[in-house]
Amino acid sequence: MNQSQKRQEIVIFEATQRCDLTCRFCYNVWHKHPKTRHDDLDPPGTRELLAKLLSEAKPSNFTISGGEPLLRKDLVDIVLQAGLSGAQVTLITNGQKLDKRTAKRLVRAGVNTFEIQLLSDRPDEHEYLQGVKGSFERALAGIEAVLSTRARMVAAFVATKVNLPRLEETLRLVHKIGVHGVMLNRFNPGGRGLDHITELSPTPHEVLHMLQVAEDFAVRYRFPISCSIPIPICLVDTKRFPHLGFGFCSAGEEMSYPTLDSVGNLRPCNHSPLVLGNLFEKGFWELMDSPKRRKFIHTIPRICQGCKDLDECKASCRAAGIECAGQEPLLAQIKALDK
Repeated sequence: MNQSQKRQEIVIFEATQRCDLTCRFCYNVWHKHPKTRHDDLDPPGTRELLAKLLSEAKPSNFTISGGEPLLRKDLVDIVLQAGLSGAQVTLITNGQKLDKRTAKRLVRAGVNTFEIQLLSDRPDEHEYLQGVKGSFERALAGIEAVLSTRARMVAAFVATKVNLPRLEETLRLVHKIGVHGVMLNRFNPGGRGLDHITELSPTPHEVLHMLQVAEDFAVRYRFPISCSIPIPICLVDTKRFPHLGFGFCSAGEEMSYPTLDSVGNLRPCNHSPLVLGNLFEKGFWELMDSPKRRKFIHTIPRICQGCKDLDECKASCRAAGIECAGQEPLLAQIKALDK
């Protein structure tokens, strides 16, 4: 297949590194890798960058993240450009600046799905994790703004040792207000979160309890819940939780999600700081086929080498393992339990 016929299923565009929250668990790579920090391109430069990306990658799904995308004044233009390419558009936002008028404008421009964090049913707990007072009520207002449109609204719950005890109550809250599903992600070390690993990392037993609570809730209410952050198969037999969706490290797979930052640097995924190159300097498929990416794909943590489940598990989250000196903490805890 020549490059003109290739199509990338999913692409993530980090529209900005600016954010109005200071989440303790934030995995964004620029918090720990100064060389990845930068300002945004101006609107004409952004349009040029996206035109190249959309024409070469031809993504079916275009996810806009940040930082906080709503801090960009040209966000509607970004959405419109992606939507006109034929891609389904997902917007990951903290909801702090999302009112009904803005939500409707974004939906008209092409947003199909919104993803907004709700980290607890308790405002103080949610705001402790996000680092800003008042963020709980603003997140709820943002969710309600989305629900006033025809778009799909997904609530995101980042499961840490701090808020896991309130998972069921939080699921009840988002179900009651009418969200269409939940993205349930265990804390994944990276970025600012590396400074809070001990405080935030759930134990293997807590992760198993999390999944059982979610499974029971999904069955009882016929409510969609997905876990996109990989959970090691040496911890979990996913067949025990048939009503949950599970993700895995998709680097090198058809469903991989290469991530483009707001100046054109392409990375293997949003958790990895590895820059494959710049889209203004090289073609999308040249970067995707590069030795750098192949090395990333084939780097297996020592703790996972020789595991019978490796082909299915794909070493959990490789980016988190690399960020944590070669071994993801959850995997290390699991192996310690086996001894």
